[in-house]
Amino acid sequence: MKDKKTQRTEVLNYLKTHETMTSKQAYDLFGAERLAAIVHYFRKHGHLIDSIDCTGKNRYGETTNYTKYKYVGFNGADNTIAVRKMRGEV
Repeated sequence: MKDKKTQRTEVLNYLKTHETMTSKQAYDLFGAERLAAIVHYFRKHGHLIDSIDCTGKNRYGETTNYTKYKYVGFNGADNTIAVRKMRGEV
């Protein structure tokens, strides 16, 4: 039986093999409209994924903020606190 590819598994595989991912990339590549929700799911299931706040220009040349996600590793526990500590929030 072949494994079913879902947006979640596609996003996780991409994060593991590439440097970072943005919401726009997730939408363009996999049709995933809620990357933050997917990242939250994987954090709850033991994956360390860092959030990197970025600033850039939109199509109108205006400054905008966005988030890049970077896969760090897996430890098999709820990582919500660990990720916050990694970012210096706790």
